[in-house]
Amino acid sequence: MSSVLERLQAWADSAGSTIALHDGERTLTFAELCSAVSLLRRRFQTADYSVVALAGDNSIAWIVCDLALLGLPVRVVPIPAFFSPQQVEHLLQQAQVDAVVATSVELARVPGLNPVQWQLLDARLDLVACRRPVVSRYQGEYEKVTFTSGSTGAPKGVRLALSTLENTALSIADALQDVGIQRHLSVLPYATLLENCAGIYAPLLQGVTIHLRAMAQLGLQSPAQFNPLMLASVLTTVRPQATILVPQLLLALTALVQRGLLAAQDFRFIAVGGGKVSQDVLQTAEALGLPVYEGYGLSECGSVVTLNTPGQHRTGSVGKVLPHARIRIDDQGEILVSGAVMKGYLGEPDLAGDVVATGDLGHIDDEGFLYVSGRKKNLFITAFGRNVNPEWVEAELQGQLAIAQAAVFGEAMPHNVAIIVPRTGFDAAAVDTAVSQCNQRLPDYARIGRIVLAPQPFTDTNGMATPNGRIRRNVIAQQFSAELFSSKPFSAELCQEVADGILPTVATAD
Repeated sequence: MSSVLERLQAWADSAGSTIALHDGERTLTFAELCSAVSLLRRRFQTADYSVVALAGDNSIAWIVCDLALLGLPVRVVPIPAFFSPQQVEHLLQQAQVDAVVATSVELARVPGLNPVQWQLLDARLDLVACRRPVVSRYQGEYEKVTFTSGSTGAPKGVRLALSTLENTALSIADALQDVGIQRHLSVLPYATLLENCAGIYAPLLQGVTIHLRAMAQLGLQSPAQFNPLMLASVLTTVRPQATILVPQLLLALTALVQRGLLAAQDFRFIAVGGGKVSQDVLQTAEALGLPVYEGYGLSECGSVVTLNTPGQHRTGSVGKVLPHARIRIDDQGEILVSGAVMKGYLGEPDLAGDVVATGDLGHIDDEGFLYVSGRKKNLFITAFGRNVNPEWVEAELQGQLAIAQAAVFGEAMPHNVAIIVPRTGFDAAAVDTAVSQCNQRLPDYARIGRIVLAPQPFTDTNGMATPNGRIRRNVIAQQFSAELFSSKPFSAELCQEVADGILPTVATAD
């Protein structure tokens, strides 16, 4: 039996009238949520599905469907909304999906499905399923497959057992039990494992009300169309005490608070992860009274492995290891995780042993706090023999409002070069000032010696980023090979030309 469903039933019995889910228009109490999950679960049990792909935007229906499938002998495969049609087709084929489930509107957006094969699952939730022919059926216990888009275009499916998902959620819930959270706002997509575990399972385990909105209502329809004022409007309405952010959203949040567009006092816990966070942004957040706590994890380890909490917190670290996991650092500085690891990648042999080599470099201090310095494979050595982790420098650059994206290179170079996408509304002087400010905080070997302005943002369309925004260094290096090894200066005219219309600004320059 699922631990999450057992706790959900306990909340339905003891606090059934408490609101569990609120999407701005509709609410479900814990009793109503438990009833909806039980009904849909029985329908899944008689439907004879073996691999269920869960599509769509954040919604009450998504949560109910995900919970109803927990612990059944099926493979569940969330479809990220940012996947291209080709990547969706790859996911469906590789996972051997025999049913796609979503609301009728969302199902219509999944490429390659036949409307004639749709059948209604739940009229109240507008949930429908579409059968797909498959070569072979999955025969095994429950597992969730989360597809991640790494440095290549073909996503990889990470297979996770129910115990790994729920032990992660239980650790997070236990770590936050004394914080007193009553309202959580989901900002990240539910198809993202981090929000799935820490933004659905963990809050429900605590009896917390989950507030949710469609991504467009949050101003997050796509990275290139982010509207921070829409996010501020939802935050002001909901007044959440907890939320989970990626570094760029934290930057937007601090800018909103700085400009008086958002109050900080309601927040009790803001988790930030998914990338290196600028120390300048963390310090600014702390000065503004925002309770920001870094964490660390990866899909291969169930999403969250370490976490800072109000009782145990070190700025600059990603926190202490949670009880369900174990961490050690090998002789080359790589972080190794055990205790909470994947079963393996889809289409590949099961993981041998119980250890995942993360590919991340870091160290643990005497008090047990983990510090992550960057990716092992991205480490470069300057012409002066100094090792530099580019993610660290890029995080500091992207912590400046003038800089939307940055890619740093320096292998065998006498100085480091930053390929920069300026944020809309900021001119060459603002970019230059931002880099200078970063350089003042960096040691000499990590400082930026030259700037190259990109004529377009790094996107999945031009191949310079993955669909979820992670930069593809090899593509960028190839695209800018001439500039990387030239001394061509940047100009104010070029900066203004590429700034207009690239990315919406969080705030305009004074």
